[in-house]
Amino acid sequence: MPHRSFRTRSFVLAALAALAAGCADPRPAAGSGSPPCTRCHGSDGNPAPPQSLRGATSTEARGVGAHRLHLRDTEIRLALPCSECHVVPATVSAPGHLGPPLLAWGPIAAARGSQPAFDGAAARCSGVWCHGGNPALAGGTAPAPVWTYATEPDYSGPPERVCVACHGFPPPAPHPALTSCAGCHGTTVAPDGRIDVAGGKHVNGKVDFGGSGGGSLDCDACHGFPPPSGAHLVHFAWTAGASRGAYGDVRVLEDYVAEGLLPATFPSYAFGCGNCHPVDAAQHLDGCLEVALAGAGAPAGSVKARNPAAAAYSGASGAPCAPPATGTCASVYCHSSGQQEDAGAGTPAFAVTPGWSSGEALGCASCHANPPRYPSGGPGTATANSHLGRAFDDYSWGHFGGLPGVWHPGGTFGSKHGQGEWPAPNDAAPITCQTCHFETVDPSNAGPSGFYYLDTGGDYRLAGAATHYDCLSCHQPGSPTAPTGTGKVLPLRHANGRRDVTFDPRDALPAIPWLPAAPFTPTAPTWVTNASPLVDLPPGGSYAPPVLPVPNPGPYAQPTMSVALGIAAYDGATKTCSGVACHLAETRVAWGGAPEDYFQPCRRCHGL
Repeated sequence: MPHRSFRTRSFVLAALAALAAGCADPRPAAGSGSPPCTRCHGSDGNPAPPQSLRGATSTEARGVGAHRLHLRDTEIRLALPCSECHVVPATVSAPGHLGPPLLAWGPIAAARGSQPAFDGAAARCSGVWCHGGNPALAGGTAPAPVWTYATEPDYSGPPERVCVACHGFPPPAPHPALTSCAGCHGTTVAPDGRIDVAGGKHVNGKVDFGGSGGGSLDCDACHGFPPPSGAHLVHFAWTAGASRGAYGDVRVLEDYVAEGLLPATFPSYAFGCGNCHPVDAAQHLDGCLEVALAGAGAPAGSVKARNPAAAAYSGASGAPCAPPATGTCASVYCHSSGQQEDAGAGTPAFAVTPGWSSGEALGCASCHANPPRYPSGGPGTATANSHLGRAFDDYSWGHFGGLPGVWHPGGTFGSKHGQGEWPAPNDAAPITCQTCHFETVDPSNAGPSGFYYLDTGGDYRLAGAATHYDCLSCHQPGSPTAPTGTGKVLPLRHANGRRDVTFDPRDALPAIPWLPAAPFTPTAPTWVTNASPLVDLPPGGSYAPPVLPVPNPGPYAQPTMSVALGIAAYDGATKTCSGVACHLAETRVAWGGAPEDYFQPCRRCHGL
């Protein structure tokens, strides 16, 4: 009898050792398990029930339930290890192994603070990450599934039936109301909507976020880039740039060009979304569509940083999650005169924009007047202005119309362009936006000559001025020689946070029918007939002296002075021009000054 007891004890110990060796594997694959474990539970070489410790084989029995379903791959996840729900013993005699089942939750089941639990009486799990039992996965219809079942769940069904059980399809707000999962979760979901089971990113305890193929998230995964609504495409026309987009992006077209993402000839604006929306990433995917225009908090040097605290979109306050589609922007740098806000300027620096969805097109005068006409604060000031002004004698003067300069005595309009009065009929090249802003205006937007940029629809009349520059005093509005409302810019150098001054670099004129006839035909883009420069012309200039008798009498049979602006430059810090041939002997000119009397301006240019 003692001998038999010894033999029995030896057999049991051997069996326990074999069991221990088999149970040490925390995740046996189906069909390749450890046979010693199946002596108590499991079957067919798999240690997971069926059968249960009591011999049950039905999945409706609590001891069987979904054991094998969890330990094999399905259409939505890889097989899970036993250790996600149980303490896996190192030996058969490990504490708790031979007693009641000991539950212990693994890193996936308890991910992100989940609080897994099992109700034995109801045979139901709850608070388990895998089934959407975590607040981060709110929205599932079955976050506390029953452990037992008569029919195995079908995970091959449509997502609106399968996905909705754990986290909704789509998940509730603040998750975007989108069902194209691959755009945001491309490492988890294939483009056709199938779970990439082999990739192991689904039911892994994390919310994996990344674009298709594992790259960065493309903006158009969730919404249009830009959305086609309202004026989005006017502000950002780079519809092929979704993979380069970023939330809070305050770049403008110049930045994209500098980075090699767009050509300098790109014909439309490209304002990054952060110029109109928040720059704080925490305000993305938060369920709110927010418009944030105030410059506070914007990166230094950005266009947005130039907006004052008052910049706002109408209707946004009080309802930030749903700004009205018809709202307007106010106090925004991009829709302003470009000058620093100054109460002494006399006119508003900022313009109220048309309704966001109005479809209304803007012209030059919509933001800064055509030409800019705010009173000058004097040379070097934030409101310095020499586009248009009143001289001491109330005559208008300004940098447009035509030579000989900003103001000249004796002419009806103060300009020789098309002048037919004293001392003889005169003509001069038009001074247009192109003359000083060659890289900002579109040179293809030309008049009949095909050479000079032209939009005659400007407002040149100043209150109290004795005379006015006005193209339409002579030209028929809307005629080929007087196109109105046709101002056009090159977006690269427009509304970019600077006042770009680039002088017209061209040094030769094409054959234009209305130019003065030989020998008085001008040779450079900036020219004037009946000229008396009195000084040597700068490089690139020429002067046809009087020829007597006049070989071909005509309306402009007068000496012609021609100059080019190739060496002209502008210092933005001091607002000073240099090398501008139009000023002849005046080598440096402060922007914002005005003629004081008849003779001082003459001395400056003619050297008297």
